[in-house]
Amino acid sequence: MGLSQKNLNVPASSYIYPTMTDTNVSTKSSFYPHPSDNIFTTRILYREQCLRKFSAHFRDDPEWASKLNDPVYFNQKLRGAKENDKFLPRLNTGAAVWSDEDTEFVWTELVERYRPFVIKNRKSGKKAEPSIDGVWKTNGLVEDEVWRGLSQAMELLEDIPGGGKIWHRDNQGQVWSLVHPSFWPIIYGQTTNSDGKIIQPPSGPDPPAFTPGLAQYHDPVILRKYSKRFCWLPSEFQISEEGKVKIASYINNLATEKQQELFYPILQKIFEGFVPLFNHVLADLREGKGEIRRVRWDSGYSPENKDDQPEMAKLRTQNEDVKSMVDWGTFSKDFELEPFIPPSGGSGDVVRNPRERLAEMWTPPQPEILESIKLEGRTVKVIVKMMHIVISPKKPWYTGEGWRVDGTKNERIVASGIYCYHQENITEFGLSFRRGFAKDPHKAAVSILDTGDDTEGFFDIEKHDTCQDIGNVELGENQGIAFPNIYHHRGWACCLRDESKPGYIKLLQFLLCDPSEEFTVV
Repeated sequence: MGLSQKNLNVPASSYIYPTMTDTNVSTKSSFYPHPSDNIFTTRILYREQCLRKFSAHFRDDPEWASKLNDPVYFNQKLRGAKENDKFLPRLNTGAAVWSDEDTEFVWTELVERYRPFVIKNRKSGKKAEPSIDGVWKTNGLVEDEVWRGLSQAMELLEDIPGGGKIWHRDNQGQVWSLVHPSFWPIIYGQTTNSDGKIIQPPSGPDPPAFTPGLAQYHDPVILRKYSKRFCWLPSEFQISEEGKVKIASYINNLATEKQQELFYPILQKIFEGFVPLFNHVLADLREGKGEIRRVRWDSGYSPENKDDQPEMAKLRTQNEDVKSMVDWGTFSKDFELEPFIPPSGGSGDVVRNPRERLAEMWTPPQPEILESIKLEGRTVKVIVKMMHIVISPKKPWYTGEGWRVDGTKNERIVASGIYCYHQENITEFGLSFRRGFAKDPHKAAVSILDTGDDTEGFFDIEKHDTCQDIGNVELGENQGIAFPNIYHHRGWACCLRDESKPGYIKLLQFLLCDPSEEFTVV
């Protein structure tokens, strides 16, 4: 691998692995989708993107649930959203968004769906809260003692001469990997198991896709078949019925006695904070929450029968509750729709409605689903990464990462959790997410819209795009976020606040391998 064992401070015993000896590829399906399973979504209309963005941004404030009672605050946020979203850049035209109907929809979703769930969780001491669809977050993931303990423990790994540090090749010496599964992976045909047998590459056919269809479409970013050369080595984390965690096998690259003594108690505590987040991510995958669409095309819709649409009837009922709480006029004033400018060669009706309708709102996870998939009482396979983003005065900006998913089919990573334990002298940092969408629905949308090459503009994408951005989540100190691996992710660009001194972002990542009993990591 071209890496020095001495520099990495990894014992020779790391060459011998007690697990991962099954070289027969399972042909059973998993409960959870993987990015190599040809899993695609449908595109999100620009109008819905605006509604999602506003809701997620509003809920970024830890005190959002109480601030929702303040009409002035809500109006200020809404006014900013209206200004930012009023123009469809790819169609060079005004955007029909933030009508009273849109505003009421978002308000109702916040009041009737998100807030009761979050308040109930907070009262019971639960920290997991929904972010963008499919992503869960926690503010104050662990107690200060644990948080600061990790920073102190990392000094042991940071005490490496400059020549021994391993930097990501694509970040110009700004991302320093301290613990990474690629340092000492299982190398098929070379690595031996605890019985002294050489581990062979997986054999047999690829497992069937999680969802059939669209096999002819391949995105190089997410097309990850089985590797015949190597595999990352997970560790076994035992989770009690009460949610307490014990690391039952060594963590690759943290295998010395001193490292285990220092790091394992801390990592166990931090992973305990991620267990509820992973539970909710897995529940969302089982329920297909990533496929919720707040705005849909309705080929049978017409302005004349708008009031007959069941979603609108339901919305009117919900709005009666809203108006009983606040004076809706206070919220809606100053938010008259801007004069609409249709795209060149098109009509105002095509863009403005008549085939868009408000549809589904977010719903909390079903308790029975959460109970059936919970990680408590199980042993799961977890891969650990630790990395620093280091920004120096010589180059006071960080350009961010490329889009990525984690692992191959060998590890079958279905969810990822990222914890930020230290930030210093940098601007805001977080993660952006996107998903691959299907080709066939794309073609169908063209015929429905009957707008030719302008179709992509309604979704705020380019003509040849195969992926669509789905949102951003800020990540601050002692915050954790968890998300499904079918979401492509990348870190934000950021820069130094004070360019006279360096800045840092220090991250810990847990990669959760498929916990389905039917699936074996190979």
